[in-house]
Amino acid sequence: MNERIRELARRSGAHISIRNLASNPVQRIESVELCDDKIEKFAKLIVEECAGIYCSIDNGNLHMGTDDYLEALHKIFRSEE
Repeated sequence: MNERIRELARRSGAHISIRNLASNPVQRIESVELCDDKIEKFAKLIVEECAGIYCSIDNGNLHMGTDDYLEALHKIFRSEE
């Protein structure tokens, strides 16, 4: 799971659990549990993150080293795997 998504999930009040697979202790399984009242908060945080990136680029600034909005989003939210 991407660190930024992890951070937004934590801020929304989600419970994040991480465990290793018994068959391969190096592999980790991460899960996020969101109650109904936390889903809206998590979605709002993601939208705010996207809007902030768009505003930054729209004002002529680079974000994550690019002025391409979709590329910046991909860099922020892509999986670390």
